[in-house]
Amino acid sequence: MIRHLFLSITFAWLVAAGCASPANNQTGTAGTTGSGGTGGSGGSAQPPPPGLGQGGPFTFPQNKTSGSCTITSVGSAHVATNAAYTSWKGSFVTSNGAGGGLRVQSPQHSGGTVSEGIGYGMIAAVYMNDRPTFDGLWTYAKLHFDAKGLMNWKINSDGSTASDGAGSALDADEDIAWALLMASDQWSSVDYLNDARAVIDAIYGTAIAGDGTLKPDQYDMSVFFPPETTTTERPDWLRLGGMRVAYGVGGELCNSHFPCLVEARYASEGPDAIPADRVVLNVIDPNAPTQNRFLTGHGSASDRLYLRPEKYRFSALDKNGRTVFARDIDVAAESAAKP
Repeated sequence: MIRHLFLSITFAWLVAAGCASPANNQTGTAGTTGSGGTGGSGGSAQPPPPGLGQGGPFTFPQNKTSGSCTITSVGSAHVATNAAYTSWKGSFVTSNGAGGGLRVQSPQHSGGTVSEGIGYGMIAAVYMNDRPTFDGLWTYAKLHFDAKGLMNWKINSDGSTASDGAGSALDADEDIAWALLMASDQWSSVDYLNDARAVIDAIYGTAIAGDGTLKPDQYDMSVFFPPETTTTERPDWLRLGGMRVAYGVGGELCNSHFPCLVEARYASEGPDAIPADRVVLNVIDPNAPTQNRFLTGHGSASDRLYLRPEKYRFSALDKNGRTVFARDIDVAAESAAKP
């Protein structure tokens, strides 16, 4: 079954919040508990256990970055974020039919609630330091756990499980677990940390096979590629019905550095942009055993990129990531594929 995704708010602002780090390895005394939500997991005003964030709660905007994230330079972004969050709560968050907690109403489901709405709401609330809303949503999620300890994915507005809503949705389960982990640092609470562990354990017990992959019944859909005719080693459906043309590339681009990775980026984009297409070129002995072909890098000294007829910046990288070739290419002017 394909479970419908409900986005209760346009989360453009969540990207900025996601770059923040509540814990940030800060030192200091633990913050106050704030006003708890109805029936939610309570925190403690005592010094936090080792490993929990200290110095919180961390009010929004935190103005911190983590990893490779950067803070937006858009003026008054935090004001717009607060306004969007307040508008979302006023429009979608309700206590009606929430059993003493809070829920996110889904107009797409006749005012019912889906678990992804709860997960997204919990993530938003913890980053906005809105503990009452967080606790209310978490209370509602627990009221609708299935026997495996995960939230049923679709709940009617009257609190009953929808006829097609039994069982959890893995992406929502992950959102809820992440929100609980963030809450354990935001409000220095081991209770949230234990709740997160319980959800993660339930996910592993329900959705993850022994080899670490998803169990077959956890997929939302299977993707079937169209029938193909291969050209060298690449299927011709990469032409996307004629929107792309095949552009031949040869081993000369590698300057005798094999294997090499040939990439094409739009000329208007920078070197960090995702390539429009890429292919590995390598020299292999066609008479070598199959096992040796793969061990030495399965590939060809010539192949094709499938590109829209526009201008590109071509580059070739050797196995150490060094650029051995770079040139601007106008595919529109050279739309005929090279042999």
